[in-house]
Amino acid sequence: MAALLEFDSKQQRGKVEKAEEAIVRRIQELAFAKGGESELRLLHDGLSIIRQLKERLAQPSTNKLVGTEKEEPISRLPSNQ
Repeated sequence: MAALLEFDSKQQRGKVEKAEEAIVRRIQELAFAKGGESELRLLHDGLSIIRQLKERLAQPSTNKLVGTEKEEPISRLPSNQ
């Protein structure tokens, strides 16, 4: 959960890696245990989400925070003559 709430991209990548490692480790622990089917299902769902997040973090960001774009004053906009 902390990985999803992190705003610093470098720290977020590290937290995502740690979350993935923890989930994989728990899946391995439950692999041969009896009665952990529902937890395994949830862990696999979480792992899928973490891996999708990793893919997004690996892509160059084109998103900007709202309000950070520089606006030109109306007087500088080209006129349609």
